[in-house]
Amino acid sequence: MNSTRRVGSTFIELLPEDSFLNKHFSITALVPLLVRWMMHWQGRRPDASAARLVQVLFGQSYSLLCAGMGPVLLAIGVADWLAIASPPKTSERTLASMLRDRTVFFDQALSVALVSVEQVVILGAGFDTRLYEYCRGRDLGLFEVDQIETQAVKKQALKQSGIDIGNVHFVTVNFADEDWMQGLISGGFNLGKRTFFLWEGVTYYLTKAEVEKGFALMNQVCGDGSAIAFDFFSEALVNDERTRLGTAVFNMIGEPLRFGLEVSKGVEAGLVDIIANTGLSLDKVQTIESWIGEKPEPAGRAASGLLSGNVLGGFATLKKDRKHKK
Repeated sequence: MNSTRRVGSTFIELLPEDSFLNKHFSITALVPLLVRWMMHWQGRRPDASAARLVQVLFGQSYSLLCAGMGPVLLAIGVADWLAIASPPKTSERTLASMLRDRTVFFDQALSVALVSVEQVVILGAGFDTRLYEYCRGRDLGLFEVDQIETQAVKKQALKQSGIDIGNVHFVTVNFADEDWMQGLISGGFNLGKRTFFLWEGVTYYLTKAEVEKGFALMNQVCGDGSAIAFDFFSEALVNDERTRLGTAVFNMIGEPLRFGLEVSKGVEAGLVDIIANTGLSLDKVQTIESWIGEKPEPAGRAASGLLSGNVLGGFATLKKDRKHKK
């Protein structure tokens, strides 16, 4: 993500001048926070830090948010297609439920990693609160890595909300720069230690080469027993003509989609391809295969396959161990 824009100008005009939402930061970083906030108030995923951050970020407009989202919270509890933050009614993961499902997937990946890792790094941290909810009181090296605009807003909001940041190190980088890992090392990251990297909501804003380079850099600096969790879109979703309106929106807010995973030979083959030269191995994969749970179209009608059960995106974990060292 190379630029940030203000949240919709019409909405901004209604906000107090000192509102955090008047500041420049990544719009796409706000959406996952709101999903976690909804899950918190539904009692599905307790996250007091997310609740406090949302209240501070919205300030005097928080009551308007609650008034507007109340009916939405009720609706997503009864309507399958509004699966943004509701509990899954089936085992199927859809594009509509992707933010909820990836939240659960990454929570579980972090929980498993905390048994053995020595460092936790949140790459493209946005308004993530996992370090304050799950890592507090642990003897760990903790790092949040992001662009300067979003990180500055978050640090101000954390201070105002009274959230104890403990020993979290904040590192400013641009993932499109080849030397972004050096920034993390300069920020106190210890080479060779077992590390859990969370790369949530970032890969599709980079080029394929930048994604591959990122995985290679992570492998180079962490120790055996480390893990990486990330999400991805498929090439079909990013480039299909039926998603042009959606991609146009990303372009408009200054965060264009640049990378989609090639899945024509299977999602695992596509993932193995992008880590082929890193020394990492594929651990777990969950895929998104429909928009809102629709049934696959007959083969003759699904020319490009987006509604025929093809992978639209998903989440995965990679691991580093001795037998896969290069």
